[in-house]
Amino acid sequence: MDDWFRAELTQVLHEVVNERVVVVDHEHARHDAILPYARLNAVADYPAAVPQSKSKRSRYTPPPPKKKPASPLWVGVAITTLLLTGLIVVVTNYLGLLPGDAENRYLILGLVLISTGFMMATSYR
Repeated sequence: MDDWFRAELTQVLHEVVNERVVVVDHEHARHDAILPYARLNAVADYPAAVPQSKSKRSRYTPPPPKKKPASPLWVGVAITTLLLTGLIVVVTNYLGLLPGDAENRYLILGLVLISTGFMMATSYR
């Protein structure tokens, strides 16, 4: 931008007080796209609300998804049995009540039982 244009723009802006300013780019101007809201000194006239549809049809509502059946009773019993048995194996291993010293194979067995119980519980309904 050159200094002359900047000084002229500043002078014009000081003269315009409490007015709307519209900047027009003449290189890219389209004469058929003049908005009615860009008028100077005009009261804002907004478009009216969109009218309601006169159609009596309601929107399509899909049927609710089918619920999966509840799990059988044996699944809950199996989950409880696996979790409690795994807990008992781990605790008795640390207390040294199982045959042999505290061994990793009893710890691994207890953790496998507990993990299997948790995996079954994730699909329980």
